[in-house]
Amino acid sequence: MIVLCAVSVLGTHAAAVVVPAGSVDQLAAAIAEAGPGGEVVLAAGLHQISGTVMVDITVSIVGEDGAILESANSSVEEGVKAALHIIGVDGARIENLTIQIPVDPNVAPANAGIVIENASDVQIIDNQITGHTNGVLVEHGDSALLRGNAIQTTGHVIVVINGNDVSIQDNWLSGALTGTGLWVGGERGDMSGNTMQGCGIGLLLCTPRGFSISGEVRMAETPATGWMVYQNNAVGGAWGYLAFDGSNNNILMNNAASLNTNYDIELGGESSRFGFVTPTSFDNTVIQGLKYKGLKVKVCGTNNKAQGYVNLVDTTLDPCF
Repeated sequence: MIVLCAVSVLGTHAAAVVVPAGSVDQLAAAIAEAGPGGEVVLAAGLHQISGTVMVDITVSIVGEDGAILESANSSVEEGVKAALHIIGVDGARIENLTIQIPVDPNVAPANAGIVIENASDVQIIDNQITGHTNGVLVEHGDSALLRGNAIQTTGHVIVVINGNDVSIQDNWLSGALTGTGLWVGGERGDMSGNTMQGCGIGLLLCTPRGFSISGEVRMAETPATGWMVYQNNAVGGAWGYLAFDGSNNNILMNNAASLNTNYDIELGGESSRFGFVTPTSFDNTVIQGLKYKGLKVKVCGTNNKAQGYVNLVDTTLDPCF
């Protein structure tokens, strides 16, 4: 049973829909009942979905403390199959949910937690997403806010393929041993206060590509351009922070890093390190204050520079590649 309550918002009436614990495939109906501007509340306890739930109206989906959304997806279609797919609407919000794959190993899981597609001003706040191949994918999601989430994946944790003015703050991102914690294209975003632990590359400024969303393989239209990257922490990867593949005019300031096997920070030149040729990065700047001294920084590319308290790699001994 789904419980409906009417609430007044700025003189209008939007429906608040409470989905009781133990629900099976009730979320889509609750979203439709709440309607534009409404709110869906998942009660504390387990909620199961057997396929992607499309969020195609502007709603808030909020979990009570202890609300768990278990996301299966047995579709035979290729590509990304998310638990929640926010598409074609502005201002949707997902907050305080635990989104996880099924405990039963015989049940096929969703391979992504949340996809944002052609939707602006979306907020993803204070969620836990665990076990999926990918955590949150942003494809044309201008002004998205991803804050306070704890996400553990096996592939890539947060990826901004296309999206301008995206803000990624205070997230805990882990588990992507052969992937990335943060992988971004687009323009004028900011990343601050995030911890990337045990990811192959903690934070990658690049031109994301290769994700099949809604039947179409997507690639960033703009390399990471004009991002402000500050006071993040990258621990235990091959790279802490890597800017390459045309990324430009980004500022990396007062970031922390440790236990990274290659470099804490690299500003890369033209490269084929990942099996295909990528253009040089350019006009990027690393700035490290005294509190953040000692990071191993390799500066290659065109007009890239590092300032302040950095441990610069000698590229005559360790050439750019």
